[in-house]
Amino acid sequence: MANYLNRVNLLFDEVKQELVLVFAIAIGIFLFILFFNPFGLNDPNQNNQLVIVAGLAGILFFMMALFIVILPAISPKLFLVSEPGEKPNYMISLINWILCSVAYAFYIRYVGAIKLSIFLVFKAAVVCLAPLVVLWTFQANRFLRQQVDALNLKVARLQSALNDQARHKLPASTIIESENRSEKIELLLNEIIFVQSADNYIELFYREEDQLKKKLIRNTLKNIEDQLNQYPNFIRCHRTTVVNIGFVEKLIRNYTGAILKLKGFDIEIPVSRQYLLRVKEYV
Repeated sequence: MANYLNRVNLLFDEVKQELVLVFAIAIGIFLFILFFNPFGLNDPNQNNQLVIVAGLAGILFFMMALFIVILPAISPKLFLVSEPGEKPNYMISLINWILCSVAYAFYIRYVGAIKLSIFLVFKAAVVCLAPLVVLWTFQANRFLRQQVDALNLKVARLQSALNDQARHKLPASTIIESENRSEKIELLLNEIIFVQSADNYIELFYREEDQLKKKLIRNTLKNIEDQLNQYPNFIRCHRTTVVNIGFVEKLIRNYTGAILKLKGFDIEIPVSRQYLLRVKEYV
């Protein structure tokens, strides 16, 4: 429940920030049209002129807020959005640009009472495109900052793990054995890729001479997790899986949930929602 509330709060803050940015962009467009009058609005009544310009800014704000912020937040799967703060979705932005340009053309024709021409439609398209470029620049810059912060955090965690290993003199290898101790296998910690439960057994996946090997041992995943908990590189990512984050290449979100892509192996490991936040801290 706490993880769910954290995700909701994070999404709410992200939506609020995006709406503030979109509103600021709409104000900028309002001032631009008001002072430069690119569409040749010529209503003799100054108040009517302000209302028409405000309507153009309002159309832009509504379109951007709806297609860029609100709908992707409500239905991220439909709009191919996996996480707040990712790179801009250019396909949705393209749809928004087309609809906004069409709305501008109709508004200028029927509210501004100006005869349309190809050049006027072109100017409407340029005015509608400029705010999206500003938004893309902001989102891309934020995405890069988040990537840098994530890398710095990962370096700090790895340094901390190395310090812990040096301080506590953790061994370079471990012995995985069955519950009745009838069979066992000794492996280097940096060779264990992941451990997966299989009914009353666990499947131990490890690397040997750059080849993927698998060993079936009668034991529970909980016992193996308790054994590996002392090593900072091993985390639980699913009710059936404990993974060595040293082998994780990236975290991928798709329609079915989240998966971990492993380095050098064509293997995808599922990530449960209850472990997603913790996994994201490490990956």
